[in-house]
Amino acid sequence: MCQPLTYADMPYLLDFEDYPAGYIEEPCWLFYKLLSDASIVEEFNLLILSENDPIFSAAQSGTHYLTIGAGFNTPIYWVLPAVETLSDKVLQFGYRSGYGAHVSYNYRADIGVMSDPFDPTTFVLLDSITTVTDAYQTVVIDLVDYTGTGQYIAIINRSDGSLAIDDHSLTDIEPPIP
Repeated sequence: MCQPLTYADMPYLLDFEDYPAGYIEEPCWLFYKLLSDASIVEEFNLLILSENDPIFSAAQSGTHYLTIGAGFNTPIYWVLPAVETLSDKVLQFGYRSGYGAHVSYNYRADIGVMSDPFDPTTFVLLDSITTVTDAYQTVVIDLVDYTGTGQYIAIINRSDGSLAIDDHSLTDIEPPIP
């Protein structure tokens, strides 16, 4: 993984427009699947970024978005680079179902913080998404009250269906005092 993000790196914005569609390598992000016994079954730094495709899903803005595949009882973790200080940040992103509205799918995604990106037992829940439609919704998490030791923001797809994520941002609540 990469060096922790600092004030100089803020705002940390991901609209996915600078990435080609398909599988790509991004060494600062971590994806993995987790088995029920909490062992990591597959670790990879590949993301699935899809072009605007009306058959499946559309981007919230632009033409590219991130798809976190279906978990089907196997949680899929997306872990972002470490952040030097989280307690003065706001996390925001748009999300929707990855393949249109499938009401039969059990949708749930957890957003939290990890102290070790390779150890899922360090995950501390901040919020959950349980209502997923085929229209983008926005989640905003103010981290001002976060007092934990975790530096890694993680989104876990626990759904039977995939999730589309777009316009991800991590910003400072206030600029640092010089």
